[in-house]
Amino acid sequence: MPSASPVTQSPGRMGTPAMLSGTSTAARRTRSLPVRMNRPVLTGQLGTLTLGAVTSAFADPLPSILSRFRATRPQVELRAHEVDTHEGVQALLDMTLDVAIIRYSGPNTHLRAHVLRHDHLLAALPAGHQHACDSPVEMSTLADEPWVWITRAVSPGYHDALIAACRRAGFSPLVHHHATSIHSQLAMVACGLGVALVPQTAALPTATVAYVPLKNPYSLVDLALVHRVNDPEPLIQQFVDCALACLPQLGRDLDTRMCRSSCGND
Repeated sequence: MPSASPVTQSPGRMGTPAMLSGTSTAARRTRSLPVRMNRPVLTGQLGTLTLGAVTSAFADPLPSILSRFRATRPQVELRAHEVDTHEGVQALLDMTLDVAIIRYSGPNTHLRAHVLRHDHLLAALPAGHQHACDSPVEMSTLADEPWVWITRAVSPGYHDALIAACRRAGFSPLVHHHATSIHSQLAMVACGLGVALVPQTAALPTATVAYVPLKNPYSLVDLALVHRVNDPEPLIQQFVDCALACLPQLGRDLDTRMCRSSCGND
């Protein structure tokens, strides 16, 4: 049985010195190999694929996608980088990434996005908050709360979707605190600094944060697989095909995921 191909993850985000230089490995590898060696590369049997993904994607859905891809392309080397959405978009356009799994809402004429999953927003409240045990909560009841918000530069589409959700509920959030990731956003909520809206898939059980469903659920694109339009590299299309083949299973995983709050709801 062939051994699984390695996944190499950079020690930092794409914006750090760990960022790749030049074009992506898939895009440049045919220029670095002798002609007699190019056939396996041109058919996608060999080579290196450079992947960028937001933090949550490494927990789900990447394990399912990578398992399927490795089974069909065991000799392909994977190089993974943790990126924010805006970093992933820019790296695709700069050709320093081959594919990205990000919170992408587009549009961009140079990129194509495949929705991997939709998600619902939850209210994230400090444990002990007066609405922590409400189920569900009317979003407008949180209108006067101090909000912890993701900086727009990190993910413009995601930021705007959350603003739209609040406006649909009849208010504009009073943003007192800014975070650059959902992880740090929830840490601020846990400190009692304010409240937040987070995707259900990011609602990790904790004793310091209560996750409360919204009375009027708001759906958004949680993750999308993004790549360049009409990219001729076979490895890229093969990875996309693997990811899309996983969609039914990814959907079942999302449907069966349970959200727990500090109130002990199952």
